[in-house]
Amino acid sequence: MASPWSLPADDTSDTDHAAVATVSLRNALRVLLIASAILLFVDVGGSSIWDANEAFYVETPRQMVLSGDYVSPTFNGEPRLNKPVLSYWVVAGFYKVLGVSVTSERLAIALGTLILIAATFVIGRTIANTDTGVLAALIIASAPRVMLWSRRIFIDMYFTSFLAVALMGLVLARAHPDHRRRYLVLMYIGLGLAMLTKGPAALVLPGLVLVVFLLWTRQSSELKSLMLPVGLVIIAAIVVPWYALLYQRDGWKPLYDFFVGENVGRYTETVGLQHRVAWFYLPVLLTDLLPWSLFLPAALWAAWRDRSAETRLLIVWIGVFVGVFTFSSTKQDLYIFPIVPAVAVLIADVLYRAVGGRTLSIGVRRLMTIGAVITGIELVAIGGGAFWIVGVARLIPQLPQAAGVGAVLALGGVVTLLLLYRSRLSSTVLTLGVTAVVANWLLVTTVMRPFEQFKPVPPMSTWLREHASPTTVVAHYRTVLPSMTYYLGRPITQVFDIEAMTRLVDRQASMYVVLQPHEYEELQGATRERLCVIDRRILPVFDAKLSEVLSRRLPEVWLVGVKGACQ
Repeated sequence: MASPWSLPADDTSDTDHAAVATVSLRNALRVLLIASAILLFVDVGGSSIWDANEAFYVETPRQMVLSGDYVSPTFNGEPRLNKPVLSYWVVAGFYKVLGVSVTSERLAIALGTLILIAATFVIGRTIANTDTGVLAALIIASAPRVMLWSRRIFIDMYFTSFLAVALMGLVLARAHPDHRRRYLVLMYIGLGLAMLTKGPAALVLPGLVLVVFLLWTRQSSELKSLMLPVGLVIIAAIVVPWYALLYQRDGWKPLYDFFVGENVGRYTETVGLQHRVAWFYLPVLLTDLLPWSLFLPAALWAAWRDRSAETRLLIVWIGVFVGVFTFSSTKQDLYIFPIVPAVAVLIADVLYRAVGGRTLSIGVRRLMTIGAVITGIELVAIGGGAFWIVGVARLIPQLPQAAGVGAVLALGGVVTLLLLYRSRLSSTVLTLGVTAVVANWLLVTTVMRPFEQFKPVPPMSTWLREHASPTTVVAHYRTVLPSMTYYLGRPITQVFDIEAMTRLVDRQASMYVVLQPHEYEELQGATRERLCVIDRRILPVFDAKLSEVLSRRLPEVWLVGVKGACQ
């Protein structure tokens, strides 16, 4: 049998067949990219806030707009200075124009995602060609994980987008020496905005990338042509004013707590309950951009053999981010999310080189074959498993719509494997794109709204607004659902140990507590006061263990009344 990456024999020459396949693929992928870009703005306000990350970037800007204080961000009645201010400013700006709503905040995230996609396209086009740029942009835009994050992960999406702009500026500056100054200015603007979004990592990591790259390519003399003094002035002009205002108001403490405590502290000490191994980021590398990620080993090998300065820059960009955070005591998958533009461009480049019939080493072809086969099997497994759980066994009866997504993924996997067997590379690439885009559209248009059944905060907040007085304490015991601060429009008391919880209960004539069932039993055993369960809600299914799904016992969160609240 011919290699899955060889062109099929027919009456046309290899060159003619490759040209026809490339033209057809080019047009189809452009359509898929447009469909993915449109989806970013479809029904953005149709689902409620995702707890944890998104809640902070909805409520904190609202407090800014209400108070008129754009210097000191606050959340839940407390200062929130663990991140710089730009993300809050962006959402506050949308609030001022469009009004305070989840839709406004989601439109802001979608805009950041669009910037990321556009920057990736430019990087791919500059390093290779327009077709590579289109496919690289589609790889990001069609990845289901990126699509979901474009509706909930504000700060990391913007941080990645600004760093992508900085990388784009550097690539353009190297490719167009006559316009070097303007592109370097763009690079420094991207770095400054990234620093005002998430902090010093925006300078440390790209700076390390640049040093390693120049040493590897033996171009250290180019450091003088990077306009470093001008760049530092540009970055300072973006970053320093807010820090100066913050210092003028609150002194050195918030600056020290952020730069030392939040950044150095997270790197040198574990934050939260984590037991993550040294190779934690390896599966992240191979899942962030599914169904395309498994072509990364072949793409890295091809880029390494290519030995061009441009592809080396992308390799170093990926290696530095993954390498630095591998040694971090605190590990989060989003820490390495800024590598996705480089990953997408390398994968797009090797795929288009293969489709176009250009020479690739046997090792690269074998890795591509392995990656494609595993991708097909993985799509069949994930899609088939989802279809069985939701559509056949009905283990999650609240979400039958997810069966359609599972069926699309499984079908895409089967077609991918069949096309590989028939050695149809261009059709295989197109199948992966269609599978990802169709699955994303189904997720947004058929699954997102029914998934609201797994978001307990909006209905609980509605009940509390109707029945609880404004002065009645609402507490969360060991349960972190920060979006309730937004939906109730007031601070929530957060308690994590039973002694503090019992003291709070003793002081209140009546109160409401949000907790999980086993915590209810703990509180009931620790206090003699009257407790009553007012509402029971299912938590999101991705918070459940597989054993809980199979046994139909999804985790719950309860709204409990205490003492007078039970009347």
